[in-house]
Amino acid sequence: MLRRMNVVACARRLFGVCTAKRNVQSLSDVPVVYVSKMKSVLSANKVSFEDGFTCLTTSCPVGCRKDNSYSGNFYVNKVTGLFVCHACGQMGQWQWLERRLSDMKRLKGDISPPVFPEQSSARPESVPDDVLSRFQPASTVSDKQLSKCLGHLGLKHVKREQLARLGAMVGKSEILLPLRGSNQNIGAWKLFFRDDANSLQENLLGNRLTGQLLLSNEEAWHSDNVVLVTSGADLLALTSQKVPAICVEPQLLPQEVLPRLEHFKQICIWFGEHQLQAQRVARKLGLSRCRIVRAPELRKGPHEVLVTNGDKLASKVKLAESLLHPAIVSFSNLRHEVLDAVTRQDKNRGLPWNRFPALTSVLGGFRDGELTILTGPTGSGKTTFLSEYSLDLCQQGVSTLWGSFEIRNTRLAKTMLTQMAGMNLEKNLHRFDEFADNMEQLPLHFLDFHGQQPLKTVMNAVNHAQYVYDLGHVIIDNVQFMLGLGDSESRFIDRFYRQDQVIQAFRSFATATNCHVTLVVHPRKETEGVDLTVNSIFGSAKASQEADNILIIQTTATSDMKQRKFLQVCKNRFSGDLGIMQLNFNKDAMSFAKKTAPVKNMEVKSPKEEEPLEVHLDLGKSKLDQFELFMKTHANMLK
Repeated sequence: MLRRMNVVACARRLFGVCTAKRNVQSLSDVPVVYVSKMKSVLSANKVSFEDGFTCLTTSCPVGCRKDNSYSGNFYVNKVTGLFVCHACGQMGQWQWLERRLSDMKRLKGDISPPVFPEQSSARPESVPDDVLSRFQPASTVSDKQLSKCLGHLGLKHVKREQLARLGAMVGKSEILLPLRGSNQNIGAWKLFFRDDANSLQENLLGNRLTGQLLLSNEEAWHSDNVVLVTSGADLLALTSQKVPAICVEPQLLPQEVLPRLEHFKQICIWFGEHQLQAQRVARKLGLSRCRIVRAPELRKGPHEVLVTNGDKLASKVKLAESLLHPAIVSFSNLRHEVLDAVTRQDKNRGLPWNRFPALTSVLGGFRDGELTILTGPTGSGKTTFLSEYSLDLCQQGVSTLWGSFEIRNTRLAKTMLTQMAGMNLEKNLHRFDEFADNMEQLPLHFLDFHGQQPLKTVMNAVNHAQYVYDLGHVIIDNVQFMLGLGDSESRFIDRFYRQDQVIQAFRSFATATNCHVTLVVHPRKETEGVDLTVNSIFGSAKASQEADNILIIQTTATSDMKQRKFLQVCKNRFSGDLGIMQLNFNKDAMSFAKKTAPVKNMEVKSPKEEEPLEVHLDLGKSKLDQFELFMKTHANMLK
């Protein structure tokens, strides 16, 4: 019998170690290519592709030889642009592929067969004849010799069928397992033996083929899930329990081999003590599909866990943890949405109000999924304005749900019908049916509540309406009237806290359903004659913090004892633009839409800037004084 170290030396001499060299370029010589450009080039050349975890996958676009065993799959690495063709086994850089596609498009397909870039690769290795005298195929070795060899190596759990499917060679006290590269050829071997300290060792013998893999069996490649390990002993332990596994080198997972792993939906990485290498491999393969076995009691690897505890390894694989947190995303997850926001900025501004163009110019329009808060003094016309505000959108097809807790639905509907008609219907009864028929066609619905209601009851009704009517706009008028304290456990809860619950519930509803919510919130009592601010909203600061838009109806008595009103935009999360617009009330039409003054930008401008409407604010004056000064200054331009 050969001595152990002599076997190793002999095998190294027979097969050679690290004899193959690759043509390596300096990193500075490799042009940077981005996946967005790859996709653009492929699409421009009418090459359809699938966006995978690590590669763009398509059929070979350059007309190489087809090979039925791989269905002509062609992979382009999304990071480096390296392409690998499984039809002919060729690979190359993105720049070559880009030029080839350009030539094919320019010459309309009348082009000679491709000449791929020259590559250096390890040639397939076969077992020399003199080795066959010391190692026999696992399928033909005697039961006695196989049992003795496996017992000596501590691999009693391994079956003959496993070794045969792997193409293993069995000696008296050693086992050879073939390693295959991305082209499926045997490029090296892994030798199992016991060293002088009686520890199980594995040595790599033969040409170090780029991306060597110790294949478990064909079943592993037909599975959607796989376990990656770093030793042949771990692989044998897993496959003995019918867990699909592949052995890789922890220090090397080159891009040439990534296409072979592309089809796996979920990859468990069980690298034992090599936790840093496991994280690196997970990032390379795609964090979204990778999980890592990190439990301290499993750091020994599958082989040691099986030998020591005799546990079922399939249950241990389920303990693997993802490196991703479901609440954390990266820019790559948001890239397409950001691109859409940049390229479709005008469309993303929102639906404009036909009745309030000045409001549209400040807010940018009505947008889905936002929360708007409207406040103003008692009797300032909040409900009247909001009914027209919502009617304008409803007439443009926005499915609307009105929740009026302060006034009856009949009175609200009468106001909206009058605003829709644009006239006093009491004086034009003959046209009532005409406008009523038109209003019945609108996607408008009402909550049949009045007075205080528990939040849970209201939200159940709102969620039901959202499901049935696909709501785009929900109005609650107003939050204070809706607050219900009927529940025994809620009876003594602070009203500020209850209001915060309402704000949070509707904020979550708007975000989850992409439905715009408008809440009317009364202000706290302020000194008469003082303009309202964001801080005037009743309750805690939560309302102003959660809101995307805050609108305040300001009222001031003029010298002739008349009341002047204007709408102030105090918060605009979309664009940040703030401004005011005058509200002129038409009593017959119950409308604020007539004679609406242009918007004044509240931003302080430099005196050197020349704009059609130049505004210089005196911060010592009230908003009404500023507004009147603005109107007088630009009276001729606004006619």
